[in-house]
Amino acid sequence: MKKIFLLVAFILVSYFTYSQAVMTFEKTSHDFGAIQYNGDGTYVFEYTNTGNMPLIILDVASSCGCTTPIYTKEPLKAGEKGLITVKYDTTREGTFSKSITIKSTAANSPIELKISGKVELMQVKSDTKTLNKE
Repeated sequence: MKKIFLLVAFILVSYFTYSQAVMTFEKTSHDFGAIQYNGDGTYVFEYTNTGNMPLIILDVASSCGCTTPIYTKEPLKAGEKGLITVKYDTTREGTFSKSITIKSTAANSPIELKISGKVELMQVKSDTKTLNKE
């Protein structure tokens, strides 16, 4: 009886040890290059659950308030794809390099994504009107 209990315990431990979600990204960094002031600073990171258990994202945090992550909160089944949309505030001029940390139930958690680029200086348009003196 003791041998059967040990065998069942070993099988259960093995199953739960090797049955996990794995979060695999197509790419983990994106360089926007030059972006116009108040331009589109949005990028979508695509990932796949390459494990054999459901994947649940627990938290997505950016390195500063200028970067907003949006992600699906529903569990992702094995083999399914998901998206994490990252939006950078392009009303901040100059070079930027930001990170987004993803905590999940995946075996390879946490994962860090990176975005970088340069927001070009805002160009002020001058509107000069000529006054005609009569």
